[in-house]
Amino acid sequence: MKKRDSAEDSNLRIDKLVSANLIHYLNDIDVNDEVSFYDSVIFHLLSGQLEDDFYAPSLNGKDEAEKKYIHNIIRKYSSLCFFRGNPSFWKDSVDGVKDDLDFVCMKVLDNYNFLYELYDVGKEDVLKEVTKYINSMDMHGSVIEGLRNSFSNDIVLKLVLLEMSKKNGRYNNFNVSQRAILLNNPLGTIFKYDDKKHPIINPTKELERDICTNLGLEDRNYLPNISNEVFNEVVTDMVLDYQELDENRKKK
Repeated sequence: MKKRDSAEDSNLRIDKLVSANLIHYLNDIDVNDEVSFYDSVIFHLLSGQLEDDFYAPSLNGKDEAEKKYIHNIIRKYSSLCFFRGNPSFWKDSVDGVKDDLDFVCMKVLDNYNFLYELYDVGKEDVLKEVTKYINSMDMHGSVIEGLRNSFSNDIVLKLVLLEMSKKNGRYNNFNVSQRAILLNNPLGTIFKYDDKKHPIINPTKELERDICTNLGLEDRNYLPNISNEVFNEVVTDMVLDYQELDENRKKK
């Protein structure tokens, strides 16, 4: 199961953009100013001027017209990859390392590539779904950075977001704020690991049942009416219970 971009893909992605930026805009940039240089890379990518040089494996096999169409769609949702939705804050869009600007820019570009992967599995509907959590999720960095860090497994995250984006999806009994709480706390709620450490997505009916049991509710249709505070407490308890169970299993 794929967790994050491979080092080879990540390096190829940033190397191609850096080279293209140098070739096309050398006279406009200060190569001795690292921040300014990567500002230029981000700016020209989001302006559509470097999109042909962006390495997105999900575009393989598509003709030029379709690639251009997809590039235009992705740019509409580029704010999902930046802190507070602002490309100028790209240095703050990755959780953790701040000083290594090459690494930070590389991870921002990986997250931008993740938009292409989301589009590949669910078209624009899944990207629209992610925008719902911009103001409801508690995270450092960008929305995409936060989601990928919470799940630590891109395949599981894509499957969950795809299901959430469906009009009659299995997460429809949870409101947007509740989905955001679950997305922030997925391990032990949305998915669990089997004995071989393979992630298994928890059936939503079981998830609803477990939450209702913890709340003493019999009717799962009442779930959307639960306050965010109470729902968050229940989800947090479920995560802690799962962590404790996992620790006990490791000791045996």
